[in-house]
Amino acid sequence: MNKIETEYCIIGAGVVGLAVARELSLQKKKKIIVCEKEERAGLHASGRNSGVLHAGIYYTAGSMKANTCIEGNRLMKSFCKSKGVLVRETGKVIVAKNRDELQTLHILETRAKNNGVAVKLINSEQLADIEPCAKTYQEALFSPQTAVVDPVMVMQAVYDDCLQRGIKILFNTPFKYFENENTLIAGNYLIRFDKLINCAGAYSDVIAHSRRIAHNLTLIPFKGIYKKLKKSSSLTVKGNIYPVPDVRNPFLGVHFTANPYGSVYIGPTAMPVFGREHYGMLQGLGAESIDILLKD
Repeated sequence: MNKIETEYCIIGAGVVGLAVARELSLQKKKKIIVCEKEERAGLHASGRNSGVLHAGIYYTAGSMKANTCIEGNRLMKSFCKSKGVLVRETGKVIVAKNRDELQTLHILETRAKNNGVAVKLINSEQLADIEPCAKTYQEALFSPQTAVVDPVMVMQAVYDDCLQRGIKILFNTPFKYFENENTLIAGNYLIRFDKLINCAGAYSDVIAHSRRIAHNLTLIPFKGIYKKLKKSSSLTVKGNIYPVPDVRNPFLGVHFTANPYGSVYIGPTAMPVFGREHYGMLQGLGAESIDILLKD
């Protein structure tokens, strides 16, 4: 078994894991190891999303979610532009179906302004100028700072940046167990570390539980499915068209998104599934599927 000593050991080479590794390098940290169970970076949630960079409309003012979203929007745009990754800055409209949703729309406007996010209530005529095929009840909310990127290209850019900085990324190296407080076994490696950073995505709770922490938290997997709009469709979507969400739930609703290359996607669904990587009918099912099925 190969033995490695490092200051920082990061579990997971998704966008969070590699961004953390990059930031540590920017802070002049030298000994950084990233362990990844797959053969390359970003094969799961990091590369399987719509690529929308949200502006910070939905979250309570001053909350960690709000602050992270707002600053992340700015930093991701800056990073992408510096690396030549295309950013589609066409904004987003949120449309209402009825009077009740109109009230929620006004709540979102207030939240956005409390967060310092630029938004504007627009009427049907103004909406038609931005998104000709969108309809709303009386008013819509326009977010000019919302943008879209290609998540696969973002992952490649972050990965390349990490390699240029000398960060060591171990692929095909799944976490197995902790040998002691500062030593873990991953793949064919015994890794001694000073600091551990858990960026394991859908398996982050498993890692935490193995360190005897966060036993009250567990992941319940959901899957979102998108459909691609045919090029022959008469429907025109320039940017992003979102419904008014139910603010009690963590989902933003089925929406239209034009990716950086002009293709339009409709989705996602929010389906509970029986595996952390349950992408197909049987793909991703395993012994844990029964436990997920029986959870409250």
